[in-house]
Amino acid sequence: MNDRHCLNDTLSFDFCNLRKNYIFGNYFRKTKTSITLMDKVYEIVLLLTALHSFTKSHLSLNNDRVAMLVCVPNYGPCSCEQEGIVNCNGEKLETVNLKIVNDNGVVVEQLNMQENMLTKLRKGEVMPRYEKQLMRLDLRRNLIHQIEPAVFSSMINLHDLLLSNNKLTELQSSIFDNVDLSLRNLDLSHNLLESIDNSPFENLHLLLYLYLDDNPLKSITNTSFEGLSSLLELSMENTKLSFIPKDAFKSLEYLEVLSLRNNQLETVPQLSNLKKLNRLVLSGNPILRISTYAFHCAFCTLNHLNTIAITDSPLLKWLDPFAFGSNISLKYNLKIVDFSNNSLQSLDKELLPWENVTEIRLANNSFRCDESLNWIVDIGKKLHGNINCIEKNDLNGNFTILKKDNSPCSKNSRILFSFPVLPGCLCGIGFSTEKVYGGFICLRSKLYFYIYIKILQPLMIQKNSLTLIMMFYHRTFNYTKRDISKFIR
Repeated sequence: MNDRHCLNDTLSFDFCNLRKNYIFGNYFRKTKTSITLMDKVYEIVLLLTALHSFTKSHLSLNNDRVAMLVCVPNYGPCSCEQEGIVNCNGEKLETVNLKIVNDNGVVVEQLNMQENMLTKLRKGEVMPRYEKQLMRLDLRRNLIHQIEPAVFSSMINLHDLLLSNNKLTELQSSIFDNVDLSLRNLDLSHNLLESIDNSPFENLHLLLYLYLDDNPLKSITNTSFEGLSSLLELSMENTKLSFIPKDAFKSLEYLEVLSLRNNQLETVPQLSNLKKLNRLVLSGNPILRISTYAFHCAFCTLNHLNTIAITDSPLLKWLDPFAFGSNISLKYNLKIVDFSNNSLQSLDKELLPWENVTEIRLANNSFRCDESLNWIVDIGKKLHGNINCIEKNDLNGNFTILKKDNSPCSKNSRILFSFPVLPGCLCGIGFSTEKVYGGFICLRSKLYFYIYIKILQPLMIQKNSLTLIMMFYHRTFNYTKRDISKFIR
């Protein structure tokens, strides 16, 4: 009977049904006791195999063409505890050329290689033998600066490719050869990309999600996103982009989400091709003004737009009444509007279909609260957060729009603002009818009432009537107040 040690060409033991065979030479015989001893031998051999392969790979770290053995139970640099997943996170590996010890036909659908020391990806050396099985390849937080052409070409089932937090400085379209029918999610954020040239994504016709955030991008071209005909979400946040060419998004006819937060854009890019756009984020850009039909009617064809956020733009003071065009379809779809944390001084009632919007955020702007903003009363219940009013008479405060149906006055009157303005003032309500303005003020636990009757005035003076009232009670308050708290239970 022949001994079968079955040492393969990589110096890992195949064991070849070791339990079914005798080992001669005064070693063990197949008894109940010997089986227990053979279990120990099995563990020792595994340990020696792991130590050998681990030592071999680390003694020749630069020679990563030799497959590194992984997933040795309890001893290897990686683990295969979850079915279909090889986890090598945080092992300081310098190669992704891996081989599983005694895989016995194991299927590898996901490879996790986060936080290692990878610098290059070579064709044929990314999990060889398992390329066609891989569906998710996670290479985040490495030092990758070079990717050879067609390196992923054998990964015909690859859905998710995560390359964020690496050192990539350029992209070539040949990198993505042969994954055009499978790749759905591509994360290239937190790299060193300064430009996107030569149509690197031209073959990724079925890609759905593309993330380019936190790259020092300075320029993109009209062909940067060519070929991405199925893309649903594009995110380019925290880059150095100051200009987006007119036809840069021309191929993205199915795009639903576009985020351009925290760039250097001074104007609104051309968006008219994005007819399926659902969510638009332009926050954190030095936009000065969004004028009539901004950037050649940027918003005119956005029939599906549900959410728009233009926030944290301290230079933005003006939104033209027709900045969004005269899009009828927009009236039925727009639900969330966030214009908070800008320097807006006014807001036109005709700007958007406010009656159909369900959530409106206008906090932390510099509104001049005159009669031009009276229409906001009608949408008070949709507002989230306070409205800041800055007046020429230095009467500053946070104004909260109240619901019209909460008014204690007649049905022809309306609640205007509550205004914590005076020192020690705890509350306030202002109301108006056609000729009468008035209000209640709480001061030092007492409730005071003030009223101002508007006499027939020239139109120019009437325009500033709300300002006159606030000046009235602010500057002559001590002489006009009347304590009515004793009438209030």
